[in-house]
Amino acid sequence: MDAAPQTVLETTADDWKCASCGGQRVFDPMTQKLKCEQCGALTELSVPVSGAIVEHDFSAAADAVDPAWNAATHAFKCGSCGAASVVGALETSVRCAFCGSPQVAEMGALPGIPPESVVPFRVERKQAKEAFRVWLSKRWFAPAAVKKEYLEDRISGVYLPYWTYDARTDSAYTAQAGDYYYVTEHVRVNRNGRMVTETRQVRHIRWRSVAGRYAEDFDDVLVAASRTIEPKWLDRLEPFPLEALQPYRPDFLSGFAAEHYGIGLRDGFGAAQQKMDLRIRQGITRSIVADEVRITSVNTTYSGVTYKHLLLPLWVSSYRYGTKTYRFLVNGHTAEVAGNYPVSVPKVLLTILGVLAAIAIAYYFISQATGT
Repeated sequence: MDAAPQTVLETTADDWKCASCGGQRVFDPMTQKLKCEQCGALTELSVPVSGAIVEHDFSAAADAVDPAWNAATHAFKCGSCGAASVVGALETSVRCAFCGSPQVAEMGALPGIPPESVVPFRVERKQAKEAFRVWLSKRWFAPAAVKKEYLEDRISGVYLPYWTYDARTDSAYTAQAGDYYYVTEHVRVNRNGRMVTETRQVRHIRWRSVAGRYAEDFDDVLVAASRTIEPKWLDRLEPFPLEALQPYRPDFLSGFAAEHYGIGLRDGFGAAQQKMDLRIRQGITRSIVADEVRITSVNTTYSGVTYKHLLLPLWVSSYRYGTKTYRFLVNGHTAEVAGNYPVSVPKVLLTILGVLAAIAIAYYFISQATGT
């Protein structure tokens, strides 16, 4: 449906001050409330402008600046990895949440479409650290320095930008449909030194041309809008529970950061179309009655395209080892872990030597037993 963008709540410094002691209140994943960092007092979240999650008309979208979104946040850009992030109005950023660099400079207003819905954090910092610890403990080839760095790490809660797309699709296709048939063949084979004739059923395929139309409706095709984290790592953290989406409130950013999208709405739709195309081809293949199907062409039209800009929760721990940056990621709602790590050459060599030694010992005992 065509709807005007939802307005982000206006906020002031007092909105995040504790009424009891004046300390800063941050969003607490465990209670889903604002919690004072000094006295622990809990406060209900502010009421969102709208209680509905709105789908917006893709064809009418415009990258407009939202003054309320910029007034409620501080924007920073990392001079090392280039990530653009926003934090709550009362917070300051001294290190990049994505690469750990202190080269962070404050920016002016952020252009673009503001987020309007959020899957809030459910996993708190302590739980994320424990998930990291367990994950790292299973990585034998990680250097000891990596585990030490993790124990002294800077782990940050970050909301990553995503787009979702809905669309109705209609596809005209052509394909080759293959039907199996079997032919009896007689072959001469050697059986125990004698040539004998055997009968075999050999499978062949009879191809025929088919054409038709295929329609499918798509709902919430998810596309990451971050250029900071590799898609393969984000794919390993899915799924995110989109049924837990809530209308955006500035409260969710208190104590956390949010990355500004690096992949725009229209480029994101291109990525969504690739996902849709894969499902369309799978659907076409299933709809054709045949033993094998080879799709030769698909021409798809899209209608009723709508989108949402949303934020999904992620715990990020990053550090530099040598000349490279490595990241450990935890899904902030499910605690699923993904990441990469450097490999310790001494540990690899030690493992290889251990395997070779085991082989040599086994060979020695086998030789002794057989007398060879």
